[in-house]
Amino acid sequence: MREGVFLNNSVIITHIFSNIDIIDPRFGGSRVINEQVRFLKRKRVDVKVLSLENIGSLASIYYKFLNQLRRKKPAIMVKKSNVLFKIFHWYITVVTLLLGEIITQFDIFFKHKLKRLLKKMSPSVIFHHTPFGCIPFIRITQSLRIPLVVVSHNIECIFFLQINPYTRKIPLAKKLLNIIGRIEFSCYKRATHVIFLSSIDRKLAVNLGVPREKTSSLVPIDINRKHSIRKEQTIPSEKKKLQVGFVGSESYANVLTVMYLCKLAKKLPPNIEFMIFGSVAEVFKSVKIPQNVILKGYVKDLYKDLATCDVFINNKFLPNTGIEAKMLDYIVFNKPIITTPRGARGFRRFKNVIVVNSLKEIEKLLLDLYARKVESKNK
Repeated sequence: MREGVFLNNSVIITHIFSNIDIIDPRFGGSRVINEQVRFLKRKRVDVKVLSLENIGSLASIYYKFLNQLRRKKPAIMVKKSNVLFKIFHWYITVVTLLLGEIITQFDIFFKHKLKRLLKKMSPSVIFHHTPFGCIPFIRITQSLRIPLVVVSHNIECIFFLQINPYTRKIPLAKKLLNIIGRIEFSCYKRATHVIFLSSIDRKLAVNLGVPREKTSSLVPIDINRKHSIRKEQTIPSEKKKLQVGFVGSESYANVLTVMYLCKLAKKLPPNIEFMIFGSVAEVFKSVKIPQNVILKGYVKDLYKDLATCDVFINNKFLPNTGIEAKMLDYIVFNKPIITTPRGARGFRRFKNVIVVNSLKEIEKLLLDLYARKVESKNK
């Protein structure tokens, strides 16, 4: 049950983001949903997207508040000395996630409106992104006899364990992670089917008791969208300059990545420029960075700006779960993508994906690509 699980006549995709974020994604999670919508429409499937914030209930108000907070929250620089803030931020994130789960499960108006809405729309299958907020869906879809497919972007309990190593030895943190894990795997086991974006996540879930026959590993990629890129969007970067593109939100992992790129930029020739797109750039606007690191931030037409880059980078080393949504933007262009084995998950089949096993290899590759470009411009 791989691609066939998508090919139904009428599909509803449910999620906890705002629908605005799906149309114009600024986060990895919403970017994946955007790609699935493209994928299904390419297969001529009737697709409707439903945000939990639009159901109309206490749970909806809560998710709407979280989404507004996500879009407007100030960027904060992650420093080694700021350990207490990292721990505090981790607890706030985990607690708000669990609070949303409690509200969703006990909001009777939410359940009533959701059931009435799904009965009226009568889809052949529902895809629910993230296991959280899923329990009401399981009960309602079972009563309506509608298959429920949970799409797991990453295994959440592992994600929260790895993004902040400072919490591992704190007893309360372990208890919270245990609760998250129980909720998550309860949803996986009770859903009709579970799609893991990472094959590693699927293997782990199966080892932890999720029936293998009701799982699959698949990244829904609309390959044909690369043909819609206009010719003027494929212009090369400035003569004798190598422009390296990186896209990311202000997540902890992306901040660490840009910190590394800043260190790398100091070692490389000034004509190797690092173009930083997305909200992660906001984190570094008040920080002294090398001149060859250019903070582009959020841009209206991302593909037009990415088209000027010669190469893309995705040096993911943590967390060891999920996929990197930025790769969905990189593969649109037939240009080299330098990535780690973790960053390449779900994308190894693309010929322009170059997998490296160390940070030293990234430096060497960039110097080699720069030398080739200079040589070609001199001819």
